[in-house]
Amino acid sequence: MEYAYPKKTIIAIVCVLVLLTLVFGAATLALFRHTSKQADIIEYQNRKLNKLEQSNDLLTKVTWINVLQHEIERYVKTRHFIVEKITFGGDTFSGKLSAMIDIAMLPDSADIYQGETRFAMSRVEETTELQVLLERIAAVYDAFKVNNPQFPEWATGEFTFRIGGYTIGGVSRGQLALAE
Repeated sequence: MEYAYPKKTIIAIVCVLVLLTLVFGAATLALFRHTSKQADIIEYQNRKLNKLEQSNDLLTKVTWINVLQHEIERYVKTRHFIVEKITFGGDTFSGKLSAMIDIAMLPDSADIYQGETRFAMSRVEETTELQVLLERIAAVYDAFKVNNPQFPEWATGEFTFRIGGYTIGGVSRGQLALAE
């Protein structure tokens, strides 16, 4: 003999099942929305983290450039010249090395500088002095570059020499040229 469920019981069971389906469906939808929102937050946080890492990389490079500049300033010198200030260009971080090198006369050689771009020495001696100065700066830079391989090669750089605010020469494509 088969037991027949009353119609009302079947309807009640179906209603409970529909209600449970709706509740679980709503919970699933809410969970999906929450997960989606969390994914958006994680993506946003990752973008912020990437920006912070880039800023940190830039600050690290700027710090290293400042250390390098201070290693060169007041310590690199020749018989007549001393590096008073060296300023690396902002393009150094993008792979193109450039620098403004402000020099001063050493106290024993002060009378050699005659103002603007004139010196009481031959052009050959002036060229030699600047070339030696450049080589000594390059030696400091190369020692620095050992621990900082992301910086460009010295040989590719462009440099300008100044004294008293006057440009006295420059280096482009490895060639030193004195100002006229």
